[in-house]
This record gives sequence, structure tokens and C-alpha cells, in this order.
Amino acid sequence: MNAARLPGVIRNHFSTLLLAVVATSAVTAQAPLVRISVAGPESVRRAILPTNVGSLLGDREVESVSNLLRGQLHGLVRSLGNDESAETAESIERSLLGYRGRIETEVFVTSGDRDAEFAVEGHMVWLDDEETELGKLCADLESIARGALGDGLRAVEVEGHSYTVLESHDGGVSLPALDADGNAVLYFGSDPTSAIANGVARRERNRESDLARVAAISPFDLLSIDVDLERVIALSRTGHSDSSAEQLMARVFGFGTYRHARASVSTNGPHLQFELAVSFGPGHRGIYEAFLPSIETLPHMLESLPLPADRAPVFACGHVRWRELWEVILDFAANFSLFQSKTRGLDEIRDTANEDAGFDIENDLLASVGTEFGVVYDLGVTRDAQDRADPDADGMCLVFEIRDDKAFDAVFEKLRGSPLRIDGKTEHAGTAIYSGRFLDRD
Repeated sequence: MNAARLPGVIRNHFSTLLLAVVATSAVTAQAPLVRISVAGPESVRRAILPTNVGSLLGDREVESVSNLLRGQLHGLVRSLGNDESAETAESIERSLLGYRGRIETEVFVTSGDRDAEFAVEGHMVWLDDEETELGKLCADLESIARGALGDGLRAVEVEGHSYTVLESHDGGVSLPALDADGNAVLYFGSDPTSAIANGVARRERNRESDLARVAAISPFDLLSIDVDLERVIALSRTGHSDSSAEQLMARVFGFGTYRHARASVSTNGPHLQFELAVSFGPGHRGIYEAFLPSIETLPHMLESLPLPADRAPVFACGHVRWRELWEVILDFAANFSLFQSKTRGLDEIRDTANEDAGFDIENDLLASVGTEFGVVYDLGVTRDAQDRADPDADGMCLVFEIRDDKAFDAVFEKLRGSPLRIDGKTEHAGTAIYSGRFLDRD
């Protein structure tokens, strides 16, 4: 599921947040627990400036963020050096902030059986961008570190190569060093010597597949984070027996069905795009049965909204199964200890909620609403409202698919006496627009 499959009006005019369910894919034992791939600082800065987010923020504000990061880095590097190392510190700053390559970080566990302890280790690689002098950067970093840390460093020999390691009571990290391909690499772990040995062997074993994977990364991909959720959850339960409350949370959030998650940020033409993909195994996925239903088609309703032509709102779109969500909420309320003293079970909670609402939430409201759902947020409108100090004007609206407009209208009318301030109903190009706000501010 990718941007190329979006309807043209969405692809060409909006920033996008897609919540997608993808097919479950097997994650091998050799795969990292977490993998983070991010473009270098200069690549990110150049990519964001011409996008809609860059235009909304304004070039000066983007540059101010860049200057803030530069200032933080400047302070950190200078705190490690002295007056004699000022030139070295400036060289490090220029190299790090001007780096246009890609930084790859992978985290592994060396064991993870339920009854055994496990160790975390991994590596971070600055890929050669053919512009930054990574060898000089490594030498400068070691020079600064030796001057500031001195006795806190020690040398570790692995496969005939020497690595400089900074250790603490929690583990250690090696200073960046060039590998045979001209990349700068550092290793970290609970046992730094083992982390370096395992990391070197692992990177050599996976060298060809890693080269192919990195070569396939688009220059428009700024950040991606891959997490083996199944393994993370298993590790979090190592040597641990679940309490009744934890079992409830596992059922509500469907922890036993998680497999893999991937979050990414990329540019799509002049627009910034965010994507989240989660894969699940068999079983009931709890709240995600509602929020991430197994529906392969993308929602199309945003095409019919009265959106401004002179700017590009930010929006989120997806599918929600409202009845499943309501059942999860009722299950949680019926079993959570804070509610048990007030109610006798799920049926009473359901009846009480319907009585308080003044209508049957499931059969009157949720049955009239389809699965398509979206949120549109126009930053320009909100900023204008802030400039006018108008608390009632904002640029956000919720978008629902209505299956039974008469049933929904009946519920909407009943909400006039609720904390919602109802302004009324209008239509635009066949789209019904219901206006109202939570918590009347008059």
C-alpha cells in the first residue's frame, strides 16, 4: 500500500497519514529487533524546505530549528573539548550537519527465552556519501573523546582490528571507525566486546543483503522505523507472569496478534508524507480490530470535501469499525477494577451509556455510520484564528461515512441538548456537513 495507489486528488494536494494493515510477513531470527534508517541532516533540511510543511512553517522557522540543533551540537562538542581543540570541534560540527548520506541503526538481542536474561546490542552506520570525509570525522571524534574522557576509554581487539570503547555500568559503545567499505561504524551493547564481535560477524554475513536493501531506498525516503513487535512483546514478558489487569490490557490491545510495524516519513512531490503499516497474526486484535480493520481499499470520501484550493491541509484517513470499537470499550469498562464497584457487568454498562446518551449508541448511531473516517486539519486557518485571537475558529473537522442519513440526522438532533454546540447541517457537492463543537465556550 503506497502513495502511488492514492486517488489523484489526494496524491497531488495533501500531506498524508495512512493507517494500513499489511499482510503478515515472517521475521527471521536473524532480523533486527529494531531498524532505523534516516537521511543525513543536510538531506532532511533540503527535502523539507520545498514541501507543504516547509511552506506552512516558513523557511525562517525551518532554519531556526536547524540553528537550534546546530547550537545544541555546538555546545555538546565544545563541552568535550578545550580551546586547543576548537578547530577540531568546528570540523566535527561541519561534518555532522553537512552529512548527506544515510544513517542505519540496528538493534538485536542475543537471547530472549522466557526464563532467561537477554542482552541488547547493535550498531550504527554512517554510509559513505562520497562528500563527507568520514575518516577525518572518526579521527576528530576520537581526538576530542581522548582529550575529554581519557581514562574512561579502553582498546578492544576484535578480528585483528582495534576499537576504542567508552564503558559505563550499563554497557559500552565504541567510537566510530571506518570499515572496509568506507562507512563509519560504531557498536554498542551490554557487553561491548561481544557486541563488537557479534556486530562485525553479523554485518559481514549480511553484507550483500544490506547493500541491496540500502540501494533500494528511495532518495525521497527521509526516515523509516521497523519494529519486530512480536519479539518486543515476548521480551517484555520474559520471566513475568501476567496479572489480571495485564491480561485485560493484552485483550483490549490484542498484544498476542502483533507481528511487525513500520513507520516512515517521505516526500511526495512538494508534499511530506507519513505512513504507518502494522501486520497482525491470527486472533482477535482488540481495539485494532476497529481502528485497523482488514480492509484493502483506501477511503475516497476526502475527494468530495470543500477544501481550499490555495493551500494544502494535513489529513488522516482510514477505516474504523465503530461497533467493534464500542465492544472493546464496554469490555474494558466491565473488567477494569475502577468500574467494577459501580456496575455489575457489560449489559448494565451498555444500558447506562444508552440511557445517558438518550439513544441506542450501537443501533441508532453506530449502525448508521460506515467504516470510512478522516480528520482534516488546515494549519493556515488555525494560524489565522490565533492571529485574530478567535478561540472559536479552527481548521479541524472530522469526516464520517454515513450509511443511513435519516437515522444519523435523528441522533444529531438529539445531540443539540448535549455538551455539543450544534450549528446545523449543510451540503456541498452531495456531501452532508454537520457543524458543532465540543464544550460550548459561550
